[in-house]
Amino acid sequence: MKTIFSLLSLLCLQGCMDLSKIEKKAEVINNYHQTALALAKENRTLLAKQGELQSEINKLQSEKKYLTLKLSKLTGEQDSEKKSKEKSNPLTSFQKEVETDYVNYNTYLWDANKLYSFADEYLEKEQYEHAAQYYYYALHAFPADERNNDFSLYKAGISSFKSDHFNWAKKFLDQLVKRYPHSEHFRSAKLWLGLIYFKEKNTKEFYAIVEEFRLKYRNSQEWKVLSSRYEEFRQKYNKK
Repeated sequence: MKTIFSLLSLLCLQGCMDLSKIEKKAEVINNYHQTALALAKENRTLLAKQGELQSEINKLQSEKKYLTLKLSKLTGEQDSEKKSKEKSNPLTSFQKEVETDYVNYNTYLWDANKLYSFADEYLEKEQYEHAAQYYYYALHAFPADERNNDFSLYKAGISSFKSDHFNWAKKFLDQLVKRYPHSEHFRSAKLWLGLIYFKEKNTKEFYAIVEEFRLKYRNSQEWKVLSSRYEEFRQKYNKK
C-alpha cells in the first residue's frame, strides 16, 4: 500500500514538474510571440517612415533638378544679356579704338563736370585727340546730363573729325541733325558730315548733302566750303 502511495506521489510530482516546464516554455514562447509582434509593428512603422523619406528624397531631387535647370537658364540669360550689353555699350570698345586712353575713366571715375571741363579745355587748346576722347566719355557715360545737347555734340563731332575718328564724328553729328533740326549748329553739322563723306570717298552720301546745300543754302558760307570740295570731287571722279 505504501509502495503504491509512493509511486502515485512520485508520478504526481513528476507531472507537476512537467507541467511547470510546459508553463515556462509556454511563457517563453509567448514572450517570443509578443516580441515578434512588437518587432513586426516597429518594422512596419520603419518601412512606412522609409517610404515617406524616399518620397521626400525624390521630391527634393526633382526640385534640385528643376532649380539647377532654372539656374543654368538664368545664368545663360544673364551671360547673354551681359555680353549683349557689353557689345552694345560704346564705352566697352573705346580702348580698342584709341592708341592711348587719355581719359582713364576706370581709374579716375570722372564726373560729368570734369569730363566736359577737360573736353572744352583741350578743344580750346586744339588738342583734338584729348578733346574727342573726353567728349566721347561725357556724352556716353552721362546721357541724361543737361550738357548732352546740340552744342556738345557739335564740339564732339569737330574734335573727332580733327583727330581722324570719323566714325565718332559721324555718330555725333548725325545725332545733332536728327535730334536738333532747328539748332544753330545744324547747317554746320551737315557741312562737317559732307566733309567726312568727302574724306571717305562716299560718293552717294557726299552728293546728297551737296544737293541739299545747293537747293536750300546756296548763299551760305557753308556752301562756299562745300562747293569747292564738290568741284574737286567732280573733277577727280568725273562727276557731271
